[in-house]
Amino acid sequence: MTGADIHWSVFALAGAAAVGVLGYRQITVGARLLGVLMGLEVLILVVLAVAVLATDGAKNFSAEPFAPANVFNPTSGGMFVLALGAFLGFESTAIYSEEAKRPARTVPRATYLAVAFLALFYGFITWVATAALGVDGLEKYARSADFQNLYFMLAGSYLGPWAKVTMDILMLTSIFAATLAFHNATSRYMFALGRDGMLPRSVARTHPRFASPYLASLVVSGGSVLLILITLVLGGDPYLQLLLWTNGVGIVGIVFLQALCMLAVIRFFWRDRRGHSPFRVFIAPALGGLGLAVGLWLMLTNFDLLTAMTGWINLALVGPLFVLGAVGVWWALLLRRRRPEAYARLGRSEGLPDARGT
Repeated sequence: MTGADIHWSVFALAGAAAVGVLGYRQITVGARLLGVLMGLEVLILVVLAVAVLATDGAKNFSAEPFAPANVFNPTSGGMFVLALGAFLGFESTAIYSEEAKRPARTVPRATYLAVAFLALFYGFITWVATAALGVDGLEKYARSADFQNLYFMLAGSYLGPWAKVTMDILMLTSIFAATLAFHNATSRYMFALGRDGMLPRSVARTHPRFASPYLASLVVSGGSVLLILITLVLGGDPYLQLLLWTNGVGIVGIVFLQALCMLAVIRFFWRDRRGHSPFRVFIAPALGGLGLAVGLWLMLTNFDLLTAMTGWINLALVGPLFVLGAVGVWWALLLRRRRPEAYARLGRSEGLPDARGT
């Protein structure tokens, strides 16, 4: 937009610094920012969808993209990494339950609304591209060298240059918002692990003024900067390596954890449903676990489509996830045998204090 040619690492390090400052502070700072950015992002996409449907683009609508043969084909596995990754974050509602005023009511409602909104809105907006270009036109554009600019092109064509510029800006703020959300979630996971003694207890300290897990936040910021510097020194591509490799591995790990969570729900309620219906504690988690298992298998067997690498590099990227998972299981079993009282307290400690330290 300005014509200045600045290296990507400048923006990456500046973004990491900004996320670090906001993550260091109280979560409400980040929540307000995320709300504004998400609202603007949704608004521009809604305006684009209305513009497409209000023109002759509606005549191109087709159900062909939803055909099972097109969704589950040998070349779609890599797509599931990004598709399932688009849903990541809905589970974060549980992380913030300790900071909610009425978690028993707020957390389930926020979770259901998040999943429903993502599925319906993202699905519809993606389908709008079919209405604008038709199936054949969309396939042709997706195979071109300009495939990343699909929605920017649509915004410019249907709304005008102002919309493309707006979407350019909102793309950057959207990535920033997502990075901030992941930063906050990771900091709180680290806080919980430190509180339970699986990591040094120092990362479970909270800031005396902001009541935030500030030391855990600093560790996450340090790791982010380190990855950026490694990519810079090795001459890696910021999108094809730094983004896709790290995000792809992270998505695989989270989907694997979500699948395990489904099994844990069934196991927890097996002898005592605690007043819940069989659908809620048995059938729903079983269906969820099956869907996640299929998605995980598709991601692992097609991971090379995401990294554009073959052989040992893909195993080196994904393998540590399962090694660390096995170490976690071993640690938990060892703790249960040697220190049952500490094992019983896992995940049951007090949450983050409020601004007054209570």
